Amino acid sequence: MPPLVFPRSLQIARTLRQLKVQGWETAVVTVRPEAQPIATKDDALAEFYASTYRRILVDAREAENRSPMWLRAWRKLAPPSDILMDNWVRRANHAMRREIRSGHYDAIVTFAQPWVDHLVGLRLKRAYPDLPWVAHFSDPWVDNAYGHFEDERKRASAMRQERAVIAATDAVIFVNRYTADLVMEKYPEEWRRKVHVIPHGFEPDILQLVALPKSRGSAMHIVHTGNLYAERNPEPLLNAIGMLVEDPNVRPHVRFEFVGFEDEKFRQSAAEMGLDDVVVFSGNKTYIESL
Repeated sequence: MPPLVFPRSLQIARTLRQLKVQGWETAVVTVRPEAQPIATKDDALAEFYASTYRRILVDAREAENRSPMWLRAWRKLAPPSDILMDNWVRRANHAMRREIRSGHYDAIVTFAQPWVDHLVGLRLKRAYPDLPWVAHFSDPWVDNAYGHFEDERKRASAMRQERAVIAATDAVIFVNRYTADLVMEKYPEEWRRKVHVIPHGFEPDILQLVALPKSRGSAMHIVHTGNLYAERNPEPLLNAIGMLVEDPNVRPHVRFEFVGFEDEKFRQSAAEMGLDDVVVFSGNKTYIESL
């Protein structure tokens, strides 16, 4: 959640802000911001959403918060594949059970990614079967074209987990119908009645935090915000830009800026294409700066 800048933190925060408008009160179990040292942090974003929900911070780092001795001993016999994820499932589950016991809640909502959040929800649903559980998928879990499994065994494990989650949840949310159809075609028809599609939205009020940009002259300024990596490759766009600015009448009047993390090879490609005067890579910025 904010101040951490991730697609999830932005989408969840704006969703919960609109739920508050509808009269809902929300408690969010989330990681401590300092547990993500390399992530971009945006304090203005966190302040904007501060009154929207109550945060319950969980630290899954073993180095900062040691597991009890019995669990450390058990892990020597049966080590988990990822201690951080195992800690998160255990500790988030514990925090949510404590919260459910101490107050009145009408529903549980788990958001991916990470997908282990749904495994926390699955544990809670088994403990509190009468409490409605909504699983927000956003991206596909197993069918994601950008997801890569190390081997077929891990893919099969993810398939079993996805099936168990969809079988147990009371509602499944996707952000478009194409994704919903892709994921749900594997499952019984009656499970598809659980599906709801809620497209991504935007937060018009947040623009009050954005300073008016300085004049950039007469050139058309086109900005791409978001990280570039692996399959998210800008080289087809760079090739198109190169073709566009071959016209000497066009070149002085367009500027392209990429905001966010980029693989160094993409910057090198732009330079090799002779686009240094047209294309700029600005690196990471806070969310408010990117707006």
